[in-house]
Amino acid sequence: MLLCMTSINVSAFYNIQVPNADGVPIYYKMSNWEDTEDAEDVGLEVTYREYNKSSYSGNVVIPEEVIYEGHVYKVTSIGSMAFCNCSGLTSVTIPNGVVSIQDEAFSGCSSLTTVNIPNCVKSIGKYAFSGCTGLTSINIGNGLTYMGDYAFNGCNALMSINISDIAAWCGICFDGINSNPVTMQNRLYLNGEVVREVVIPEGVTSIGDYAFESCVSLISISLPSSLTSIGTDAFGYTSLTTIHFPNNLKSIGSGAFECCNLTSISIPKSVESIEGSAFAGNYDLTAITVEEGNTKYDSRNNCNALIETANNKLLKGCQNTIIPEGVTAIESAALQGCSGLTSLVIPEGVTSIGRFAFSGCSNLASVTIPSSVTAIGAFAFAHCESLTSIYIPGSVTKIEQNTFENCTKLSSLKIGNGVTIIDKYAFRGCPRLSTITIPNSVTAIGNYSFQYCSSLTNLVIGSGVTGIGASAFESSSKLENVYCYAEQAPLAYDCFKNSNLTNATLHVPAASIEDYGNAYVWQNFGNIVALTDEDPKPTTGVAAPTTTQIPIVVGRYTIDGKRISEPQRGLNILKMSDGTTRKVFVK
Repeated sequence: MLLCMTSINVSAFYNIQVPNADGVPIYYKMSNWEDTEDAEDVGLEVTYREYNKSSYSGNVVIPEEVIYEGHVYKVTSIGSMAFCNCSGLTSVTIPNGVVSIQDEAFSGCSSLTTVNIPNCVKSIGKYAFSGCTGLTSINIGNGLTYMGDYAFNGCNALMSINISDIAAWCGICFDGINSNPVTMQNRLYLNGEVVREVVIPEGVTSIGDYAFESCVSLISISLPSSLTSIGTDAFGYTSLTTIHFPNNLKSIGSGAFECCNLTSISIPKSVESIEGSAFAGNYDLTAITVEEGNTKYDSRNNCNALIETANNKLLKGCQNTIIPEGVTAIESAALQGCSGLTSLVIPEGVTSIGRFAFSGCSNLASVTIPSSVTAIGAFAFAHCESLTSIYIPGSVTKIEQNTFENCTKLSSLKIGNGVTIIDKYAFRGCPRLSTITIPNSVTAIGNYSFQYCSSLTNLVIGSGVTGIGASAFESSSKLENVYCYAEQAPLAYDCFKNSNLTNATLHVPAASIEDYGNAYVWQNFGNIVALTDEDPKPTTGVAAPTTTQIPIVVGRYTIDGKRISEPQRGLNILKMSDGTTRKVFVK
């Protein structure tokens, strides 16, 4: 329908005001009118009357064309914020000819319930329909090639996302992880039917980023032989249990099949690129193979793992993985959640273990870490609830945050001399650790690093420690002895919160008793005594003493040599039954 222009406005917001067939005034801007002499090449962009005002309400039908001074102008776009915050807008008809819906065009139109995007629309901008809280269904045409990030953000009532062409859907460029509305609704409809089993037609060469992400209804996908690439998060968080890759496939994007329900993976020889976390979170995987002839990846010696051949990095493992000789790195989340693993030997030559590499391996009871390992990532063994013992070689210089958090059966811990930093939360929630020995090489113990190690009775702190973070040993209610070899009391802030200090004994260098007795936190110990040769050392750990090994007090003296019968405030000199003397600071 052709509509004649009735007025011209030269404000910054619009050039033309024209009522539609229903008499509703619609405001337009002329696009590219300065660049052409032919009026027919000038497009109209729907805009608003005044910034941040509700220019439209009710049912609005946008016409395809508008007549002005004998010329026909086509409506080609809906401008940025054109209908923004028009809370009274209940429906809108987008005409054929519109190629773009710009940023925030319908943002905040809370009374819109249904939107039909015609086939002519090629792009939808960022936040275009964000905050349309009443929107329950959208129909997306097959001409769309771009969807801006957060395009449907906050459309929490959205129930139906309907498309008519699966090949066209695969070709949409979704601008970000929040651009695809399926991630909110978790279902996609094809011609009115919920997408469950999909056949991607021949001729499709790529599946775009985020195309089916979070489409939990999707249980089966058939990929065409023409397919060469699968984009980032393309099938992440779907319900796929199996996948067959075509022989021409070249690349698999990051997170492409993350957190699906895959039980096996077979990589064809054509694949040249697999980005990080492509198969992360598939905890039921039992088999991983790579076809012979692949020059980039392998699964050597039937190891049931995906290995990057050139640099020998293990990218992904499964319940039945055996780490082969020659591997130099175990990448992030490589074996995360593999509950089938019960014991693990990491071969010599491995130098790094990535973040979350073995986290959540709930039945992993024993791990051997070789001296070739120099770095263990954060959360690497977190929540390994069956792990009973661990030795961290001195080749590792830093124990990262949360590395062994919530290893609830861990009862034996050996830290090699060479570790310099124990980061925050490193061993938090390991309630069966009764003895902890910090070697002399350690200089810093982070916040909450041994928090909730509730069985801790004996703690040995090496001479190199200069600082202990807040709540590092919080809730050590069974604490009996702390042997601290640092000549100067380490800086500490409430590191023994809710612990048994009044009934515990602090053993420190004889010359440092007074320093500890006046130092914050350390002064709270019930007894402060001098270290002896019989006390456990940072390199040997705590040996449980027998009754015959414990000397008794046979004499007590003041600092000036006067014999006393009862402890006095300040420094006391004790003569022991084995002939030695000790200095004790009494509060």
